[in-house]
Formats: sequence, structure tokens, C-alpha cells
Amino acid sequence: MAQSSQADVDSTRSEISSTNARITECQSQKDMLQAKVDRLKEAKTQLVQQKDQVWSDKYGTSSDIACAEAWKGTKKDTYQALAEDSLISGYGPYYDETDQALDELNNEIIRLENEMYDQDGVIGWLRSHLNSLFHSLENLLN
Repeated sequence: MAQSSQADVDSTRSEISSTNARITECQSQKDMLQAKVDRLKEAKTQLVQQKDQVWSDKYGTSSDIACAEAWKGTKKDTYQALAEDSLISGYGPYYDETDQALDELNNEIIRLENEMYDQDGVIGWLRSHLNSLFHSLENLLN
């Protein structure tokens, strides 16, 4: 009987060690995912700032051209139309690419966050399992 109890204790301790190793592995994976999410959020912030700056530059320049009161005539109208067309066509592709990049960043952030939440589920389950094992060990030793 004592030999059987010792074998059960050893088996439970081994299972506890294995479960602790899995918890550490999951926590490490979660930390790595969090670091990636943080880097992607920083990149997203920078991209939004650049997009806002381009938007400001575009409409600031267009407004400056429109407000040039000292310059009048057909040459001003022609230049203004060309400048505005140039601004719009020049920034259009940038905006499309920026919007697409922001969408992709958001999708990746969500995917990584969901993966992190999945790790929490595993970690929670493992901790619960570990708690049960500790109680089993405690019961075996009583």
C-alpha cells in the first residue's frame, strides 16, 4: 500500500512538473504575441500620423493656391486646376495604399490578440488542472 501511494505521489509530481512547463511555454508564447501586437500598434500609429500629415499638406496647398488673391486671370485658373489635379492624383494612390496597409495592420493585430486570448484559455485550463493536481497530491499525502 505504501509503495502504491509513493508511486501515485511520484506520478502526480511528474504531472505537476509537466503542467508547469506547459504554463511557462504558453506564457512565453503570450508574451511574444503581446510584443508583436505592441510593435504593430506603434506602426499603425505612425502610419495614421503620416496619412494625416499628407492630408493636411494636400488641402493646405490646395487652399493656399485658391487663396492667392493677388494673382488673377486665366493663367492662375489654369495653374490652380493643374496644381489641384496634380495634388489629387499624386496623393490618391498613396491614400489607397495607406488605407489598405491600415486594414492589413488591423487584421493582423486582431488575429494576434485572438491568438493571445486563446493562450489565456490554455493557461487558465492548465492552472485549473495544476490546482487539481496539487489537491490530489495533498490528498495522497494525508
